[in-house]
Amino acid sequence: MVAGRAALELLKTIREAVEEDRYELSIHADNRIEERGLMVWQIASALSDAKVLKARLDDRPWPSLLVSQILPDGTEVHAKWSYRSHDKMARLVTVYYPD
Repeated sequence: MVAGRAALELLKTIREAVEEDRYELSIHADNRIEERGLMVWQIASALSDAKVLKARLDDRPWPSLLVSQILPDGTEVHAKWSYRSHDKMARLVTVYYPD
């Protein structure tokens, strides 16, 4: 998917929040990371080169992106990130291995 301008801006905003340690994990994401033997730092660091797969700018309660990320060991994961503008926090919603 070629991401539109608004999706790329949201990705930039989420990246900045993660770089500034303004992010949290949903309970679901925390469980999926543990199940898959991953570590949060791997997901956070791989966001710098993430590619937008799907943008849901009208997602509720917050706009979100599904991105493809390559972890430091070369493993590809898909991650859903959202962003809360009222408190400038990114949120990792889920992470999984692509089919």
